Amino acid sequence: MKIGFIGLGNMGSAMAINLLKAGHDLTVYNRTADKTTPLLKQGARAAANPGEASCGDVVFTMLADDHAVESVIIGDSGILANLRSGSVHISSSTISVALAQKLTAAHERQNQRFILLLFSDARRPPRPANCSLSSPAVTTPSSAARPSLTLSGSALFALESSLRPPI
Repeated sequence: MKIGFIGLGNMGSAMAINLLKAGHDLTVYNRTADKTTPLLKQGARAAANPGEASCGDVVFTMLADDHAVESVIIGDSGILANLRSGSVHISSSTISVALAQKLTAAHERQNQRFILLLFSDARRPPRPANCSLSSPAVTTPSSAARPSLTLSGSALFALESSLRPPI
């Protein structure tokens, strides 16, 4: 699977390494380019901007807050403009419910999927043995995204709640 990964701190790097070990075609982006070096040595490709990391089947973001996520979403070199129709943006970032709702709607307008994944044990870097993931965005994870999700943690829990704002 062709996967992009944006945000290579402790958690993001660990998830990206798991994806590489599983044999996925991985393109990585980080504001601090030096953080990509260990992954490049293991076979990942570097993206010059978030858009270049968003040209595959799935793009992950693992960022600190709303501002950091919005900075990689918007503009000609952002995720929304470059993620293909039918592709999936999976965010494990720490974001507000309001931004999650905004991203869900924005991706739907582009015929893309947005999934917000939350770690059940964020104190340790993700390895199959020590974390599970939950998705409040969807009741059943996209079949295109499922291989990526199962590589990032031991279990995926799909919750019934929706990120769409009430009508």
